[in-house]
Amino acid sequence: MPNYSEILENYLKSFRHSYSSDKILNALNGLKDLRVLLVGETIIDEYHFVRTMGKSPIGMHIVAEFVNKEAYAGGILAAANHLAGFCKQVELVTALGRNDGKEKFIRDNLKPNIIPQFFRYPKAPTIIKRRFIDNVYLNKLFEIYIFNDKLAVELEEEIGDYISGEIKKGMYDLVLALDYGHGLLTPKLIQLLSDCDIFLAINAQSNTASVGYNPITKYPRANYFCLGEQELQLAFQDRHADLQLLAERLASQVSLPGAVAVTCGPRGSIILDVESGFVHSTPALSHKIVDTVGAGDAFFSITSLCVAKGLPLDLVGFIGSAVGALAIEIIGNKKPVDPEQLFDFIRTLLKNNSGGARC
Repeated sequence: MPNYSEILENYLKSFRHSYSSDKILNALNGLKDLRVLLVGETIIDEYHFVRTMGKSPIGMHIVAEFVNKEAYAGGILAAANHLAGFCKQVELVTALGRNDGKEKFIRDNLKPNIIPQFFRYPKAPTIIKRRFIDNVYLNKLFEIYIFNDKLAVELEEEIGDYISGEIKKGMYDLVLALDYGHGLLTPKLIQLLSDCDIFLAINAQSNTASVGYNPITKYPRANYFCLGEQELQLAFQDRHADLQLLAERLASQVSLPGAVAVTCGPRGSIILDVESGFVHSTPALSHKIVDTVGAGDAFFSITSLCVAKGLPLDLVGFIGSAVGALAIEIIGNKKPVDPEQLFDFIRTLLKNNSGGARC
């Protein structure tokens, strides 16, 4: 990215006039009283690390030597772990496979203040995404999905009754729907969430299995939408329009949006304040990339808390970019963004000297 350091330093110089690190940390500490209900798909991320040996002499394929493997709690589990570091209570509603559902692994990898409510796919497995990784440079070589995205409809009534009951109890301040397009969030569940009188944050993602079939526009209501720029472009089948115009178009056709955030990878993010029409732009706060898997989930999770709490959207953008900068330094979803690490990073960024950002 040309002139990255200059762009970032000019941004931070301006940002320091409005916010001190103490003011931001107080705002983040103010999220602790929030109670969150999180709905979405569980994904187990398997990373198989290999040493590449070259092309097979008798075929066209690459041959690799197995080194080791690790498994991480991904999907909604990763989002729950991010949230649990910043607020006192998180309940997650998700589905596992009836046979070999990986429940012990999942429970062992959830923070203690997370309450999981598991439903069981009758004929589908717990979703696994198995990636084969070069162990030296961490390049992804190949990926396998183990899933069945056709059968979640069999659970929609049971899950819907449970969610309705939980929301009616008045125990939660906000609901987050994290939709990977693997079938759990059916049209009926989407309508149920949209009809509930509670702060609703939505993230609908495009991945290899769901690209083109999981548009954010299938949600008729949200107080906060968060998505990547390609996901916004796909929703309107327009890859050339200005992102602000697409965000405004999204806001105009749904009910009650307060903000629309669009993450743009190395170019940072924008957040549209729907009421005023003003767009807050934030540059990426780091270009030190280990793995981008899960970074969008981390951004969405923490910024949802901030928007629900009513923090200024320019501050929300800064916090989201700081969270994203830390998330891309973590391999897969090996661990969540740590609040104390985030606080230290923010203090470093806002020191009144240059060189605070990671490059």
